[in-house]
Amino acid sequence: MGRSDVAMRWTRAGRAALLGAALSLPASVVARDAGAGAPTCASGRFATATPLLPGSAPSGDVVEIAGAKIAIEGACGPADVKRKATAAGTRVRATFQRCRGVPGKVKLRGVVDPSCQSFVATLTAAKTRPRWKVTFSGALDASIPTCAYLPGAPVAQPPAELDARRRRLVPDTPRIQEGYFLALWNLVATEYLYPDFHGVDWEAVRSDALAQIRAGLSLEAFYELLAEVIEGLGDEHSYFAPPEAARALRSELDGGEAFVGIGIAASRIEGENAATVLSVYPRSPAAAAGLAPHDVLVAVNGGPVFDEDGGWLTPEEEGASYELTFERPGGGAQTVTVVRTLIGGFRPLEHCLIQGTRIAYLSVPTFFDATLEERVRAILRNLTAAETLDGLVLDLRVNAGGSAFVALPILGFFTDGLQGEIVDRRGRFPLEVEAEDVGGSQSVPLVVLAGEGTVSFGELATGMLQLSGRATVVGEPTAGNTEGLYGWIFRDGSEVWLAAAAFDPVGPLPAGAWEGVGVAPDVAVPSAWHLFTAADDPGLAQALELLTGP
Repeated sequence: MGRSDVAMRWTRAGRAALLGAALSLPASVVARDAGAGAPTCASGRFATATPLLPGSAPSGDVVEIAGAKIAIEGACGPADVKRKATAAGTRVRATFQRCRGVPGKVKLRGVVDPSCQSFVATLTAAKTRPRWKVTFSGALDASIPTCAYLPGAPVAQPPAELDARRRRLVPDTPRIQEGYFLALWNLVATEYLYPDFHGVDWEAVRSDALAQIRAGLSLEAFYELLAEVIEGLGDEHSYFAPPEAARALRSELDGGEAFVGIGIAASRIEGENAATVLSVYPRSPAAAAGLAPHDVLVAVNGGPVFDEDGGWLTPEEEGASYELTFERPGGGAQTVTVVRTLIGGFRPLEHCLIQGTRIAYLSVPTFFDATLEERVRAILRNLTAAETLDGLVLDLRVNAGGSAFVALPILGFFTDGLQGEIVDRRGRFPLEVEAEDVGGSQSVPLVVLAGEGTVSFGELATGMLQLSGRATVVGEPTAGNTEGLYGWIFRDGSEVWLAAAAFDPVGPLPAGAWEGVGVAPDVAVPSAWHLFTAADDPGLAQALELLTGP
């Protein structure tokens, strides 16, 4: 077992979360490769005039490069991309493991012109007979969406009762299992942030677990035991991930990969057998069916959405169709038929300009995606290409945290300097943000939207921007789950992440000041995601009032 070379993250327990090695992304859209005389194009969205893949819209596809990753929106990837500067432009090479409607791997070979404005490439699939091959060209897509919210429009009015809620060694023998467990037990004993173990008798946990192991446990039961031991600490943050779950989380941090589904990110609504849509992938079955962020999923094939254990009751097979019933806040129920298919592309970052203004909205739904720094940088550059902004609304209401190594560069677009100290059982360590101004981002008037769905490093980001005076916070108190997790990797690929650090912000607040209570907003506005739409968002309305007022 070894300690992860990147050993800190903040995230919601059980949702997203695993730090791998820090991913170095290019610092700008045009960057220089080491040893290369010509610049390389580091990012860009290139729209084609014709469809590239089976099932694509007649209007064409979008190929997006984001630092070390490339994807075809809604169809392929993300995949690793190799870039090389040449006299003709940036040569781009990638291999997608899967693409919608094409069997086997799909190779992409192309060139972005020296100005980074156009992309010419070829897609080929080796397993098709006759050989499948598409050559295409794409132009840089610099369009900026317009927000659905109209200044002065009526906003949603949530019910009053809402305020009352707030090298592989497999442990498959008793001897190996005992070694794994004792290593985990000792990590908690020496590294856990709370020396009293939240009142848990840690010696008794050791005796009980060893008795179960010596009596004989299957591999699955052993992993369940480790998960229960860590969950029993009661901090709602620490967790154990078996090998397959750990691998999936590492992939998610790396930018994700193509998956089978209908193309949504959704979160269960606490206390209800329903889920709210956080984002919709473009060119997906969900988008075609008219689903949008904030919609509430209320039925699958006329029955419940989740089973008794909290698992989704949607079919799992690719190609399976089912009826999905959803309600739009303020509207009635709608039932649509959707088909599970391969979904490619990056998780959407909703952004737009508010009509009649130079005020922009940007949602950052996670800090658990290493492609975000480059993608947020590109969005800010595009928003300010014509002229600077008069204000920016940064939406963190569904940001459940993630990696400090993802979050800090994004914070660096808006603030800089010492933000506080990380405090653990070894001592105190400064946490600093390095500034990078993108189109005036360091000085643009800023409002942060936050609430109960803002968790972990999402909360720290909110608090840092508030304490530094860079932003006014609008919404509700954040979740109050702000410990930092340190991670250790076992030889079988499983991982344990422990609440091992607290954050001591600059100023009068003590270490861990936001733990259990959250970051309080400057202006209180309902923030529950499933109670409004993009067109009647009370938080956005309040932000606009603050940014346009005297």
